Amino acid sequence: TVTLTLTDSAGTVQVITGVTVDANGDYSIDGVDISGLVDGDITVDAQAVDQNGQTVTDADTDNMDATAGSIDVALTINDGAETADISGTTTDVAPNSTVTLTLTDSAGTVQVITGVTVDANGDYSIDGVDISGLVDGDITVDASAVDQNGQTVTDADTDNMDATAGSIDVALTINDGAETADISGTTTDVAPNSTVTLTLTDSAGTVQIITGVTVDANGDYSIDGVDISGLVDGDITVDAQAVDQNGQTVTDADTDNMDATPGSIDVALTINDGAETADISGTTTDVAPNSTVTLTLTDSAGTVQVITGVTVDANGDYSIDGVDISGLVDGDITVDASAVDQNGQTVIDADTDNMDATAGSIDVALVINDGAETADISGSTTDVAPNSTVTLTLTDSAGTVQIITGVTVDANGDYNIDGVDISGLVDGDITVDAQAVDQNGQTVTDADTDNMDATAGSIDVALVINDGAETADISGSTTDVAPNSTVTLTLTDSAGTVQVITGVTVDANGD
Repeated sequence: TVTLTLTDSAGTVQVITGVTVDANGDYSIDGVDISGLVDGDITVDAQAVDQNGQTVTDADTDNMDATAGSIDVALTINDGAETADISGTTTDVAPNSTVTLTLTDSAGTVQVITGVTVDANGDYSIDGVDISGLVDGDITVDASAVDQNGQTVTDADTDNMDATAGSIDVALTINDGAETADISGTTTDVAPNSTVTLTLTDSAGTVQIITGVTVDANGDYSIDGVDISGLVDGDITVDAQAVDQNGQTVTDADTDNMDATPGSIDVALTINDGAETADISGTTTDVAPNSTVTLTLTDSAGTVQVITGVTVDANGDYSIDGVDISGLVDGDITVDASAVDQNGQTVIDADTDNMDATAGSIDVALVINDGAETADISGSTTDVAPNSTVTLTLTDSAGTVQIITGVTVDANGDYNIDGVDISGLVDGDITVDAQAVDQNGQTVTDADTDNMDATAGSIDVALVINDGAETADISGSTTDVAPNSTVTLTLTDSAGTVQVITGVTVDANGD
């Protein structure tokens, strides 16, 4: 009989008896059930007694791998505490076997944890591992052990650590004259050599993207002298974007104003008198296309008409024709144009033209009150502004002039003054000249004449004949006869013969 003793790696022993040697000295047994032994090296010890009574032995070893070994691992990171809890299970790994745990962060830093052992159930765990030496971001744990067949089994798990909140800030400085920008900023929890994407946007929506800017070891970044001549004047915004060590996108923005080109506007006003319309046009500099131009028309009476909805085209020009200005009065009309340039500055200009849609006129009527030596004067006007002054000039037959001021036109265009004292003027035709200025600045005039007979005229004559000399002396006096007036003397004798004497004039006393 040969005694066979099987021993596994855990020391479990299984003895096989009843095996006999044949005539050739051989022995064998197949299909021995060894399910009670554990995986790993299994040794068989064979023992028999030879014909001398001596015990003979031999041994052989083979490996059993009936159960595949495995390990799994789970990693839980406690962000605020910067610690990790690691646990897992194994299959076919002997109790008290060691599990090696290797932690690796996004920067490649490695932390190895030893001394973790598998319990009788194949489980293992370790809590509160200090991982403050690792950087934020994905952290991977690799777990490895050796199963009972001597095979290395591994597993891995990943969790994200966000102990430090990521952030970025950006500052934009524009150099107007050079049309360049300096951009700088700082980051938190963004890995060195990470890329910062900078996006510049102007007030017209044009976008310029700057790439290739990297974060240094201190978390700072900067780029100077960026050519921004392709952007328009006005507010320019920079958006900065990076990815922190947790894979989170962090952003910030800053705005500065570029005023490389001064803004301006000019305006030209053309009035069409007959149509009572206006054509308005102009050009702008540094005013964005589709910007609105506000046009304000003001007449000589202070009436205001505002025109909106006029926009600047792609060339910076604007225009509007046929604007109805029938609500404005004749005279100088001013247009004020205003817009906002691409720097937010208001730009203005003005122009003036004259409207003469209505022809101005004045008429005057003079009524003299003889007995009172007064005059009543009245009249009407067209296109003369209310409260305008009418100048009245009275002139008598002797050329004496009397000027009346302070007469004004009412809301209906009429004027009048009664009871004007004209006792300083002499009897005879008196003319009044009326003068005013219409709403186009044109002088309008009219005249009227009436006769004054305030003093009754008379003449008396005395004739003295000198007989011997056959001459006559004639004299007399007058009333209300102007000095230098001629007196005609007619002599008639008894025979009817007539002699006319001319060239006799009245002196200053009327004689």
